[in-house]
Amino acid sequence: MYPADLDQTTPMGVEQSIGIYLTSMTMGGAERVARNLCKGLVDRGYEVDLVLVEAAGELLNELPDAVSVINLNASRVLHSLGPLREYLSIREPDILYS
Repeated sequence: MYPADLDQTTPMGVEQSIGIYLTSMTMGGAERVARNLCKGLVDRGYEVDLVLVEAAGELLNELPDAVSVINLNASRVLHSLGPLREYLSIREPDILYS
């Protein structure tokens, strides 16, 4: 099955949510891919959270308004695990992409 064939709603008709976990949005290849992925998912009707270890970087301004930026306010990836766990328990995304 190709991504275009995926149904973005659950059997109950509820919109699926996707969390994308990165360190930051400082200019780089993975960050550009994440920006494009966020845009494409929002365009297809998904609820998208961009979960960042530190909400910083030039590419933050290029995200669609519909993307929720979650700042874990951590200085290192290791220190973000507690806040990430809290995010997962509160928001309960259907998918977490990292």
